[in-house]
Amino acid sequence: MDMVLVSLLPPAGSVRYPNPEAVVGVLWAYARPDDGLEHVRAAPGEHDGRLRFALFLAPSGAPPAAAASALFRRAIQSSPLLAGFGFDVVNGALGGLSERFGPGN
Repeated sequence: MDMVLVSLLPPAGSVRYPNPEAVVGVLWAYARPDDGLEHVRAAPGEHDGRLRFALFLAPSGAPPAAAASALFRRAIQSSPLLAGFGFDVVNGALGGLSERFGPGN
């Protein structure tokens, strides 16, 4: 199992976030079998309040960060709850930013 960390980015000019459990529900609603999603944990960041997600993925043909990006992109583009939001995917192995999608991009 692989773990990918994702931060939700608010729409420009906003600092409000949806309920973490609601976002987890949206992720499950838009997950596909090829995403390999097995577990999701959500928590606000300690210092900046951003919602952070740990996605636990079964090994699949896609790199874990790419699978997490595809799932978040699909959820943001499809769910009214996440309209205008973006995300950062952190490469767990390297600890660096892997992809940014959303506000400002």
